[in-house]
Amino acid sequence: MDNIYIKLMEQLVRLVRLHETLSNILSEELLCMENLNSEGISECAQSKQTVLAEILLVESKRVSIASELCTYMGLPTTATITELAAVSPPKESNAFLVAQKALTQILKICREKNTANMALAQDALVKIESMKANILGLKNNNAENYNAHGNRNPVIEHGGRLLSERA
Repeated sequence: MDNIYIKLMEQLVRLVRLHETLSNILSEELLCMENLNSEGISECAQSKQTVLAEILLVESKRVSIASELCTYMGLPTTATITELAAVSPPKESNAFLVAQKALTQILKICREKNTANMALAQDALVKIESMKANILGLKNNNAENYNAHGNRNPVIEHGGRLLSERA
């Protein structure tokens, strides 16, 4: 019986460590985006894929082991770690709750970092689209179309705005 508790704790600890690794990768990814390091961004994306695949594998093992423990304890196989902790011996119960708290905290950090990275990426895309529209002459800037008296100036655009006519 102790063996199954140990197996479950091992999986929980592995999940915490993997999510810590993911958190570090997300931090690195943000730095790469801020420094416009496309090679670094690509490496981070690859690393994230690898870590996420391993997280899925470990989570699958954790669910299987937890289900086995639930069956032995007379709980539904979908019982949570908190529910398992409530009916486990004190030593194991405490370990489960500590692991659950650590996992919850690192998941929150990962979500926050991922949200920040996504916001930066979205902001960059908006800026790129704006620059693209301006370069290709697709941007309609109404401020250029009217003079100081409110009369419409004739605007003839035949292409991009890479060079100013005044330059």
